[in-house]
Amino acid sequence: MTCDIIRPFSGSLVVSEIPCRLVPDFANGQSATNGLSWTDYIDLPADTDIRDGCTRSERSATITYEDGDEVRIPSGSNIRYVVVWIEMQNLGGPMSFTRAYLIRHDAAWTER
Repeated sequence: MTCDIIRPFSGSLVVSEIPCRLVPDFANGQSATNGLSWTDYIDLPADTDIRDGCTRSERSATITYEDGDEVRIPSGSNIRYVVVWIEMQNLGGPMSFTRAYLIRHDAAWTER
């Protein structure tokens, strides 16, 4: 499977047809104890330019959500996700990759 990555607000396509593995993960994403929530995650090549929009202020455990990149899976589709959080897996190792936690964006809700 492949995906497209689009920067929020500008609508600029960053990269297209990046190989990815989409994993539904709603149950874990809703029961997370760290304040984050997600519906799915994708695994991508380690050097993929993908950005989340979450930040944490100094001396605060509160996470502030902003829109991260938009991901369309599969490439060229209208199925959209917003990136919540990015983390590197196996950093520096031969099997390193990027994991992006996503929330599925249902366009039908915004068109009502």
